[in-house]
Amino acid sequence: MLAIASSHDEIIRTAARLYNDRDVDGYVDRFSADAKLRTLLDGEVQGREAIRDWAQRQWEEVDSRFEVLDIEDSGERQAIVSAAFTVSTRGLEQRQALTFLFSFTGGEEKRIAAIGVFGTPAEASKAASREADVAGRP
Repeated sequence: MLAIASSHDEIIRTAARLYNDRDVDGYVDRFSADAKLRTLLDGEVQGREAIRDWAQRQWEEVDSRFEVLDIEDSGERQAIVSAAFTVSTRGLEQRQALTFLFSFTGGEEKRIAAIGVFGTPAEASKAASREADVAGRP
C-alpha cells in the first residue's frame, strides 16, 4: 500500500526513522515538552523525559521497528497512521498491524503532542472524533 500525501507526512516519517535508528535525542525532540504517548502495553507515558525512558526501555528489551504504511489527515492537527510494527525477540519475529492517532501542536515548529495506539483504523477514527468534539473543532 502506498502512503497518501499528508500535511503531517514529514514529522511522522521522521519520527519513525529516528525510532528505527535508535536516535533517542532526535526521536524525543519531535515531541512537545508535555506530549503523551498512549501504548497498548505500558499505558500512558507523559513528557519528553518519560518518553525517552520508555523508548530506551523498548530498545533494550526487544528489537522493534515501525514502518509507516499510510497517513490520513484527520483535521488540521491530527493524522491517522496505519503502520506495521515488527518486534524481534530471541530469534522470533512478529509483525503486527497497528493504527496510531497522532496529534500535533501548532505554531512555527510543529511537534507531536500525543500518539495513541489502536488496534483498528475505526478505533482511531472514533478517538479522533472524540478529541475534535472536546476541542470544539468540526
